[in-house]
Amino acid sequence: MHYLRGTSKKNIDVGVGEFIDFVRVIDKLENVQGIVGTSLKEYPPNCRDFAGFKIAAQYSYKHLRPCIYTSSGAEAIIEMSDVILDGKLLKRICFSPWVTAVSVH
Repeated sequence: MHYLRGTSKKNIDVGVGEFIDFVRVIDKLENVQGIVGTSLKEYPPNCRDFAGFKIAAQYSYKHLRPCIYTSSGAEAIIEMSDVILDGKLLKRICFSPWVTAVSVH
């Protein structure tokens, strides 16, 4: 994924810093209800799904829609959600997967 900021015509790969900025802005917008994950350039492909989820969860209380790239990433996201919820049931779902490249077969 690429990121274009301000009036610059140059796009860059999304990194942790850009994603944190994005999440912080989205968290303040009243009419936006959730945050979609992305692939972060600093992480290897097999870690990008849960790394992005962790960052989004650190900087926002909105509904999270992580991109899931690996079955281990899906498991890590479920485990992180359990920790975030601390065993409590919420009136709404904490996250839902948006895009997945993981096959059930």
